[in-house]
Amino acid sequence: VSNQCAVVMSRWDDSASRKRERSGERREPPRKKKRDMPVTEEWGKQDEEVKEEETDEPPVEPEKPNFGLSGLLADESNRDETTGTVMKYREPKNGRKPKKRWRLHVFKNEEAVQVIPLHQSSYHLFGRDRKVAHIATDHPSCSSQHGVIQFRNVPLLDETGCETGKLITKPYIIDLESTNGTLLNDKKIKPSRYVELVLGDCIKFGFSTRE
Repeated sequence: VSNQCAVVMSRWDDSASRKRERSGERREPPRKKKRDMPVTEEWGKQDEEVKEEETDEPPVEPEKPNFGLSGLLADESNRDETTGTVMKYREPKNGRKPKKRWRLHVFKNEEAVQVIPLHQSSYHLFGRDRKVAHIATDHPSCSSQHGVIQFRNVPLLDETGCETGKLITKPYIIDLESTNGTLLNDKKIKPSRYVELVLGDCIKFGFSTRE
């Protein structure tokens, strides 16, 4: 039965197609229905397309990391190992012992009192604190750590002020922010700044009568 039904159907299709060919009618093939494509959502794209709000405030620069020591850590790093005293001065990297025999002549009321050799060390700390001072200044107007004479390796300059490519060791004086200051040739120097010394310079710490 199934085979006969199939044959009938085929014959009916053939005859029908012939009739359509004779009459000129063409049967259009059935159109396929368009399937609705599934709507997909892209996660995170909406947030990326959102523009930042414009403001009149200037952009804030990110704070750069500071790896320097501060507070108690800074004090501990510059503490004298023998006495435990916090030092106000730290020798620079270009500090050098001089090859020339520099000497410091001490006068009191125009009378020579003492001659101190300076070439045996790269720097000398002056002050009332005898535990840490290299050269003691006992006058009450002097600070415990008053000033420093520092020998430094600096570029050698020619007569025009240009560097010659060579280094020379020179003495400098620096005031350690003392209470009453330091005088160089009767002029007060600025604290925490190196001032070059030359032969014949006169140094006075505080109101001391010695120079």
